Amino acid sequence: MNDINGDESVALPGASAESYVEELMLRYPVPAERYRWAAEEARWGELVYAILARIGAPGVPSERAATARDLLFEMDKLAVRDLAAMDPSETTSATSHANAVATVLLGVGYSESEARQAVAALAETAEHIERQYDGKPQRYLREYGQRMLDELPDRFAFDEFAEDDVRYAFTLWFQNVLNMPVTLRSPEMTTFCERYDVTVEELVAAADVQDINLALLDDLVAEHVAELEAAELDRESTMAGLGVGADAEGGGRSDDE
Repeated sequence: MNDINGDESVALPGASAESYVEELMLRYPVPAERYRWAAEEARWGELVYAILARIGAPGVPSERAATARDLLFEMDKLAVRDLAAMDPSETTSATSHANAVATVLLGVGYSESEARQAVAALAETAEHIERQYDGKPQRYLREYGQRMLDELPDRFAFDEFAEDDVRYAFTLWFQNVLNMPVTLRSPEMTTFCERYDVTVEELVAAADVQDINLALLDDLVAEHVAELEAAELDRESTMAGLGVGADAEGGGRSDDE
């Protein structure tokens, strides 16, 4: 465990990466304008929109494709797992998931053939994401982001820039420019993992479960570590003000003093 113990009043409750990520989200406010995809569900929604807009073009305006996407989200009809299990051939079955999706598309102006094509495309896209990435589209993007980061030594050579610093800088660039769902693996992340006895991989998996963008996770972790460090400094300052030093904390003077 890291030497930053902090004040227990600021320590996170729980005993798992999932509980720590959940508590971070509850404890620290997230400025909505700071992150393009604070919730990864919205990133999936953008892919749904892209599919619908392409299939509807040119007859269905892109605004209507966005409207259909939003309506389907409100109806809870766009979950990857549900779409992956959907039978696209059941668009005429009144109680089917496929019919619910098709009905919305027909209502905003898609033809019957376009609606059937869109239902099939959504089902196939979701099935691939469910099977290969456990229903998490961000893992598809992360796979290639990580590949680009791993290939940095093959693409760039630096004389005065350490390899770890290069990776950090490019990761930050990927986050800021590409909104890539990769983590900085910052010193604060290392401190957090040591403090709470979890791994970076466990935190990333927990963030995926809760559909949290990893840039947001990086910032939440950094904010919490700063709070822990401030609490530790306050504790040390208080102890010093009371005239209690490290020797006293450790049990006082030794017998031979």
